[in-house]
Formats: sequence, structure tokens, C-alpha cells
Amino acid sequence: MKKGIRLLVAVNWIFLVLMSLSSYFDGVVGELLYLLAFALSFCFGWLGARRLRYEREEERGLSETDYPRLGIDASGARLVLPLIAPTVAAVFLVALLTSLLLNFLGASSAPVADEPIWKMLLVHALAPTLLEEMLFRYIPLKVLYPYSPRAAVLLSSLFFALIHLDLYKMPYAFIAGVIFALADVITGSVLPSLAIHLLNNASSLLLMKYGASPAFTLWFYITLGALVIVSVAFLVIYREKYRDGIRNAFSGVMQLDASVLVISLTCATIALLNIVG
Repeated sequence: MKKGIRLLVAVNWIFLVLMSLSSYFDGVVGELLYLLAFALSFCFGWLGARRLRYEREEERGLSETDYPRLGIDASGARLVLPLIAPTVAAVFLVALLTSLLLNFLGASSAPVADEPIWKMLLVHALAPTLLEEMLFRYIPLKVLYPYSPRAAVLLSSLFFALIHLDLYKMPYAFIAGVIFALADVITGSVLPSLAIHLLNNASSLLLMKYGASPAFTLWFYITLGALVIVSVAFLVIYREKYRDGIRNAFSGVMQLDASVLVISLTCATIALLNIVG
């Protein structure tokens, strides 16, 4: 498993360096470096995952089917739908608590630019969802899940949180990452995390865009609360399946490598400097 962990750390270093470079350039160059960060990291991770696959098949007899794949059936969809509203509510709650803490410490997060809502949804919801799910859910599950579902869930969530380089976003990104990965493991598909992630981002943007209106905010939270209540009923109905899925998701031995500590400290330091700077 340590080879897989080191591969993921290398993938995140590539991503971190290229993303840092993209912030120093404006215009087309910055945008190309941004896309290159995802493209090169994904290609490196995908090629590394293929190599590990052959090693697994030769050494341990683990096959390529031993991780959540693209595609979902009707039973999987029924299990995913009740997770959406509670996930959004949980992420919003952690974001609120983090925001209050940072405000108490004299720091604040930068709001999204005032742009047309269609552009905000395309640039800040759809595009990041597709790119991040490809890199931070598909690749980690492909690499680590056959060795240890627990390692795949927790480390994918840790890297997803760290790479935001923002102390405001890190806590709720980790919580969201765990739920996203659990949804994939429970259903055996990588599509649920993509759908939940997209809806969560879209909800956040709508609240940022129209949150100044008390009426919109009121109805937003009333609707979210009602959906959570309905979802809880289905969570109870399917509790055995969720319990089995969660038990499976946290099975396996959790091994760590010193490289995880190094990149964690690096990302935490950059996030702290972003706050004080």
C-alpha cells in the first residue's frame, strides 16, 4: 500500500506546484497552468495506477474490479439521493463554524466575484467538480481501494482538503470528501460523489449570489431543512445497507508514510501564510 500512498503524494505535489505557478500568471498563461495542473496530475496518477494494478494482480491476485467504477444502477441511485441534502447541510454547518472561528481570529475568506449566475455555475461549480472528482476521488479509489477502503476514503479526503490551501475551506472540504468517498464505496460507483459535489457547489454559489435577500435565504434554508427531514426517513429505511457500506468503507489497515506528513505540513503552512499575508 505504501507504493500507492507515495504515488498519490507525488500526484498532489505535481498539482500543488503547477497550481502555485498558475497564481503568479494572469490571462491565458495562468489558465493553461491551471488546466495543466489537473491534466498532468491525472495522467501521472492514472499511469501509476495501471502499473500498481499489474503488480497487484501478480503479487496478490487483486483485480481491476476491486474499486468503485464509472456507472450506477437503480439501487445505487436510491442510496445516493438521500445523502445529498444532509451532505449539503453538514458542509454548510462546518463552513459556518469555520467562518465564525476565522472571523474571531480577525481573518475572513474571499467571496466569489460578482458574475452572472450562469458563469458562476459553469466556472465555480461544474468545472471544479469534474476536475476535482477526477483527481481526488477516482484516482485515490483506483490506487488505494483494493488495498484498504479505509485508506482510500480518509487519504482521498485529506488530500482534497489540503490542496485547497485555505484554512476556511479545509475543514468542510475534509468532511465533504469523506461523505463523497463513502457514497462511492456504498454504491460501487464514482458517479455519486460527482453528483453530490456538483449540487453542493451549486447550492453554495446560489447562496453567495442571492444571500443578501432575506426572502431567498429563508426559503433556501426552509427547502434544505425539508429535504433533510425527508432524507432522514430514507436513511432510516435503508439503514442496513448504509451500515454495511460504511463498515466496508472503513475496513482494511490504515498505513501512513512520512511523505503524507511532509505534504500536509507544507499545505497547512501555505494556508496559514495566505491568512496572515
